Amino acid sequence: MKKIGMILGLAALTLGAVACKKDYSCDCKWEEEHGDHHHDKAQVYDLGKVSKKDAETACDLQADAIKADPDHKDVDCKVKS
Repeated sequence: MKKIGMILGLAALTLGAVACKKDYSCDCKWEEEHGDHHHDKAQVYDLGKVSKKDAETACDLQADAIKADPDHKDVDCKVKS
């Protein structure tokens, strides 16, 4: 009986760790070119309470959206918790 309790407890702990959702944000920095001058830009995007994998996916999509503008160079986005 103790073994079953230990197994169930370990399974619950493992599932809890895998399915853990936290508040994440996506911290992006890039350079915006305007002819002969440049502006450093930065923006933090709130991703809400999601899994780390979902946060990474959302942050990658945000970086792609920023890169879509041809004036934006050196885009760097990182997930922060």
